[in-house]
Amino acid sequence: MPNVIWSRTYVLILLLLCGFAVGSLVWSTTQGAGLSHDSAVYIDTARHLARGHGWMTSLPRGGLQPLVRFPPLYPSLIAAGIMLGANPFITVRVLGTLFSV
Repeated sequence: MPNVIWSRTYVLILLLLCGFAVGSLVWSTTQGAGLSHDSAVYIDTARHLARGHGWMTSLPRGGLQPLVRFPPLYPSLIAAGIMLGANPFITVRVLGTLFSV
């Protein structure tokens, strides 16, 4: 029986640490995700994908070009959030929290 008590204690401690980690990530990103060039490309591509334009990104002087220098999974996940009605910045925050744990 002592092994069951110890294993439950370890599971409880692990769950508390995970909860603390998730809480810390949510609290530390209240101002939103840090926006870098990569983040802008991912969000822009996700918006185009959600509109049905495919994996395209906007050019600085207008027009579109295919997304060829970035992996397509992350903008696809952001686009899924957009198609479900979520704000892309909130979707990025949620995905970042999920991928960090």
